[in-house]
Amino acid sequence: MISLEESEQSLTEQEWQTFAQKIEYPLPDSFKDFYLQHNGGYLETLFIDGEEYAPLIHGFMPITHGSLTIEQSIIDMQYAWDILQEVCIPFASDPGGNSFLLRIVPQHYGEVVVWLEEEESIIPCRDSFTDLLDDLPYY
Repeated sequence: MISLEESEQSLTEQEWQTFAQKIEYPLPDSFKDFYLQHNGGYLETLFIDGEEYAPLIHGFMPITHGSLTIEQSIIDMQYAWDILQEVCIPFASDPGGNSFLLRIVPQHYGEVVVWLEEEESIIPCRDSFTDLLDDLPYY
């Protein structure tokens, strides 16, 4: 199972419902389950054969609690939505500051893409949030 450091206060079911109601489309069950268990945080440092392992994701953004929440990121990334012509859910970042986005529009529902900040474009990452979690250490 994944282990995160510096997670924010746990979400209640009511807080999740409040968050989910603000989103125009339903969110994947795996996304909900993850956030009810881990409200953001950073992957613990992992060493493989004595070398530090650099995971794909540096940290997950919290919902409702904390300073850099998903809700605030959605607002801060308004310029990206104009470029992409869709709203996505930013939920994590890589060590270089690029954002992982959950696509929620019907034609791309559940796909995970990476928003490349400097290029102002997206690249595919995984077909689903579950696939992404499966590729993380200890999940």
